[in-house]
Amino acid sequence: MLTLLLPLALGQEAPIEDEAPVSADTGVVEFDSRLPAEIQLDGHTLAQLYQQGTLRTRAPTGTHEVVVLTNGRARSLTLDVSRTATAVVFIGRNGLTASTRLEPLPEEAGEAPVELRVLGHEEVLVTLGDRRFRMLPGSTKALSVPLGRHEMSVKSASGTVLWAKGHLELTRTTPAVIQITEGRMPEVSGAGTTFVAGS
Repeated sequence: MLTLLLPLALGQEAPIEDEAPVSADTGVVEFDSRLPAEIQLDGHTLAQLYQQGTLRTRAPTGTHEVVVLTNGRARSLTLDVSRTATAVVFIGRNGLTASTRLEPLPEEAGEAPVELRVLGHEEVLVTLGDRRFRMLPGSTKALSVPLGRHEMSVKSASGTVLWAKGHLELTRTTPAVIQITEGRMPEVSGAGTTFVAGS
């Protein structure tokens, strides 16, 4: 494992983050220290903090032995590193505490199949990104939409009444269904699919 020595200059408050390459076999480890400390990971010195601070780095997934030296005293714990969560080690005057913080899954590339369904009793005008659709009550429309954020609005067929405005967020390539009813916000279903109201 690469040995990384990161001293904190006096007065520096911003977290330090190393530049280890991102890999599917690594996870994020965060050390939050409330006092000067030397941090060792699996017998290697990872960092020397000369004042309180935060260090973020990456480590191979699996179990690791962490040793922290503070005021000449060594404390240790076993740490599990996962690809989908940040392993957090809090270094305080009374010892070490380990916890995990879930991380959002990485966004996929590609497109998601999206189906628009009109459930109300009025004809509607749906705008999704740069596309517009005039839809009759009870009708459906199948689309292929790139992952990401897309502006979306629902209006009366004449365009004079705005019922919903916001953006549709797609983060997965799994199928999504958007149910549209006049006078209401769109109801969405499907993993990684969200409608956020607002401008």
